[in-house]
Amino acid sequence: DVSDIKKAQNDLKRSEEKYRNLIDNAPMAVSRVTLDGRYLFANERLYRRYGFNSARELMAENAVKRWKYPEKRREFIERLKREGRVKLETEQLTRAGETKDILLSSLLQGDEMITMSSDITELKKAQREKERLLATLQDMEEQRKKLIRDLSHQLKTPLSIIEMASNLLMEGNARSEEHTSE
Repeated sequence: DVSDIKKAQNDLKRSEEKYRNLIDNAPMAVSRVTLDGRYLFANERLYRRYGFNSARELMAENAVKRWKYPEKRREFIERLKREGRVKLETEQLTRAGETKDILLSSLLQGDEMITMSSDITELKKAQREKERLLATLQDMEEQRKKLIRDLSHQLKTPLSIIEMASNLLMEGNARSEEHTSE
């Protein structure tokens, strides 16, 4: 029946629109890319991350150009072929050549990768800053301990002299009192 076919087509169209809306508004970048690097799909988050104005602009380039180290992409593809699913952190390049730290999760389907990814550049910067501050704090703690050791040593010598002088004076006073009482 023609009306059943029409209804099925409309249902399919609505389902595709919902799917497209979900992917386009996802908090993560989503893409479909062939193993040789041809983009088949890229959502807005992905093309904007790399400095493009549209998915079409991004898709005109090969995905290999986004990898800072192309040999890492080759290793990634080999691993994906072996395991079927791969998660990893990598460095990728924007259109302007800026490096971004990216967390990828890819699934191999035939000769295509479906990838969800997040830009973790700010997180990595914060981790590096935390490590730098921790190293500075540890260095300051070592300097504090050294200062206390040095001060302790420098104070110990004069205090020892004062103690000896005090003992001599006390002995002298005790002898003097003995002579006076005799």
